[in-house]
Amino acid sequence: MNSELIGVLLQFFSSRPGIVCTATLLAMAVPVSANICCLLFTRMSDRVNSGDLHPSTAGMFSILANMMIFLPLACLLWSANNLLPHDLIYDYLLMIFCIEYSSIRSPVKDISFQLRRQQLKRARKAASEILLRNTEKMSEMGIAKAVCESTVLRFMHGYFVPVLWYLALGPTAAFTASLLIILARAFSVKLRKNEYFGRINSVLAMTVSALPAVIMSLVMLVLTLDLKSYSRAFTHMHFHPNRMSGLLIGFTAEHFNISLGGPRIYQDEKIRYNRIGGNTDPAPVHIDKTYRLSRNSVLLFSAGLAVYQLIHMTY
Repeated sequence: MNSELIGVLLQFFSSRPGIVCTATLLAMAVPVSANICCLLFTRMSDRVNSGDLHPSTAGMFSILANMMIFLPLACLLWSANNLLPHDLIYDYLLMIFCIEYSSIRSPVKDISFQLRRQQLKRARKAASEILLRNTEKMSEMGIAKAVCESTVLRFMHGYFVPVLWYLALGPTAAFTASLLIILARAFSVKLRKNEYFGRINSVLAMTVSALPAVIMSLVMLVLTLDLKSYSRAFTHMHFHPNRMSGLLIGFTAEHFNISLGGPRIYQDEKIRYNRIGGNTDPAPVHIDKTYRLSRNSVLLFSAGLAVYQLIHMTY
């Protein structure tokens, strides 16, 4: 009996759904993810991109920067895949590295806590960790709005993107997709100086995140059974720079009846996005609600993978 149970467990933990579930549980406890590279890539961008480059020059420098990042990492992945004693170790290491959980949970909870205590300066400092931009002039409502949007997108980018690419094409594809997301974040086209430098990465990131965004929105729909908000989200997605991300943000805004989108400041320049959702200004309570909805979508999808694999193993 014990040997049969051990055999079943080994079969589960060696399957891709089992690896995803285990890596997700480990990611909840271990605050390490590929996002730690974002600061390094941002500094690299600042060194090679002055912000006043000709568009063609900025595009060429972007390609060179990507090559300087991808080529060494490709060699490292090839070496790890060949030197590690078992392929499962390679899969587990990459998935634990790619899946974001603790790196999202800690700053989001800290921001909500500081806002509730009316500690705006501390909330701004904590918000800069997840928003990756200057937050010194943001109001309480502005922080709550930006964090609600960022929480949804970070869970989509940090979980659904690597997981779906892993299930489809394996660990190297998951790592590559995660790296494209991180590079797009580091070379953000929301900043004027990266308008041309980060364009390639932005397009690639939108490409690899399109299907994961749809899947996450469907998981959220299953959780909430809010068909009315989901149908309205399709009208909002057309007003967002990234339509699939707009679908997620639009559904969240409609479901909680809060106003997301709207004008925001990047590098002291106001950029106007359309408002989406309801008429209620976001507050700390909405940060908590958005976090729980995003987190529960991750847990539900992981549970679904586990059930699918267990059923598959019985036949």
